[in-house]
Amino acid sequence: MDIAVVSKVLAFLFMRDKIRKILDMLESEIFQSNTQEEAKIIEKAKQDTLLYWKITAGISFIANGVNLFTPLIMHLMFPVELEFPICRYSFIPIKYKPIFLYPAYVYQCIGMTSHMLYNVNVDTFFLGILFLAIAQLEILDKKLKRVADIHQRTDEVQIHNKSTADRYAVQKINKCIKHYDEVCK
Repeated sequence: MDIAVVSKVLAFLFMRDKIRKILDMLESEIFQSNTQEEAKIIEKAKQDTLLYWKITAGISFIANGVNLFTPLIMHLMFPVELEFPICRYSFIPIKYKPIFLYPAYVYQCIGMTSHMLYNVNVDTFFLGILFLAIAQLEILDKKLKRVADIHQRTDEVQIHNKSTADRYAVQKINKCIKHYDEVCK
C-alpha cells in the first residue's frame, strides 16, 4: 500500500474521532442552556450557521451550474467543440472521442458537483462549530457578569450574608472556569 494513501486514511480516522469528540462535547450538560437568554444565544448561532450554509450553497450551486452547463449549451447551440471541465482525455484516440464525449462529460460533471457539495458542507460545518463556540463564549460572558450579583437567588433561597455570597460567587466562578476550559477544548 502506498504511504500517501495510508497517511490520508490515518488523517481521516484521526479527524473523524476529533469531530465525534467535538459533537459529543456539544451535547454534554455544560453546553446546554439553563436560561431563556442562553437558549436564544444558541438558537441565533444555529440560525446564523444555517443562513451562511444557504448563502454558500446557493452561490456554489449557481457557479457550478454555470461552469458545467455553459460549455454544453454552447456546444449544442453553436458549432463549438465541447471542452471538458476537468481532464481533456487526450489519451483517447480521436476516432473514439465522439463515442465517449457525453458520458465522459456527465462523469466529470457528477464529480465536480460532488466535490462542490463536499466543500460547501465541510466548510460550513467548521464555521457552524465556530459559531457555537462563539455562542458559548457569549453565554460565559453573561454568566461572569452575573457572578457578583448578590441579589441573585440560588436554590430558591435568598443570599443574606456576605460570606455566603462570597462562597456562592466562588462556586459560580469555578463553574465558569470549567465552562471556559470545555469551550477551549
